[in-house]
Amino acid sequence: MRTRKVLEDANLKLRSVLSDLFGCSGRAMLEAIVAGEDNPERLTARKKAPELREALRSRITAHHRTLLKLYLEVIDALQRTLAELNATLRKALASFRHCVRKRSTVAGVSDVTTHIILAEVGADVTRFPEGVHLLSWAAVDLHGILTHARVRT
Repeated sequence: MRTRKVLEDANLKLRSVLSDLFGCSGRAMLEAIVAGEDNPERLTARKKAPELREALRSRITAHHRTLLKLYLEVIDALQRTLAELNATLRKALASFRHCVRKRSTVAGVSDVTTHIILAEVGADVTRFPEGVHLLSWAAVDLHGILTHARVRT
């Protein structure tokens, strides 16, 4: 959001011609701008020519370049942190791999949902005599779900 605000302030209209500002093309353009490039002809290798070149005509200043550089560094740091957290999560869940595989076979239950269930309930569900007890513990309104399912069929 802040990056877009800086671009708007510099009269860079990338939002109107790029679907993903931080995708490959957008990121390359932002890095070129931060590096000092301001010629629209050299900022893009794409042939979306007229509208893209027009969107890149701007009044970017050193202040804009500094802010963009800082925002890109923050994004990179957050992506590294996320990758590190994902690696840590994969290691922590390694001993539960069999549970993840088993629960992921349930229709509509993704790996992320399975990880959340494991975090909340644990791997051993034998403390719940039946599935309805687990649903009740999780405060799931089974009656509402079944009623809704009957109405839809």
